[in-house]
Amino acid sequence: MVNVNKKLRRNFSGIVEHSATIHIAVVNDRGDTLSFMKMQNMIMNTIKDDMSSLLANPSGTVDYQLRYIALGNGTTALAPSQTQLVTEQFRKALQSVSHDTVGIVTSYVYIKANEAYTFTTKEIGWFYGPTANNSPNTGRMIGRVLYDRAKTSHEGLQITRIDTYV
Repeated sequence: MVNVNKKLRRNFSGIVEHSATIHIAVVNDRGDTLSFMKMQNMIMNTIKDDMSSLLANPSGTVDYQLRYIALGNGTTALAPSQTQLVTEQFRKALQSVSHDTVGIVTSYVYIKANEAYTFTTKEIGWFYGPTANNSPNTGRMIGRVLYDRAKTSHEGLQITRIDTYV
């Protein structure tokens, strides 16, 4: 007798993969780009668990909207089991989240020159769900990257996150 569940898992495993690419541009007061960095983002277990739970409860109403970005100065290595930044210092609502192409979600935020310059940014995290708000350590963290920048009060950060499902 063939185990249908095992056969289905084998046939569908690896079909959908989630990755995220981060673009960070440091700009001065005149809008000139001072530096640009592109990096891959580690996807956290929380989003993998939430997405897989849709299969168990497909009729449930679930809110997975990306809402906030947070900057911190924690230096702990990345781990998929992390649920918040190590030391959150600053949080801001995302300015745009769009789903213009099948399988791609793009989010954007601009950290102004007069924001988040009193500490060295060592980590960046993105938060989703209905519990994500302006308060530190709220919401569910979809991803975290390590980033090292002592931002000045004359620099802004343009941060774009591109989530791709293939």
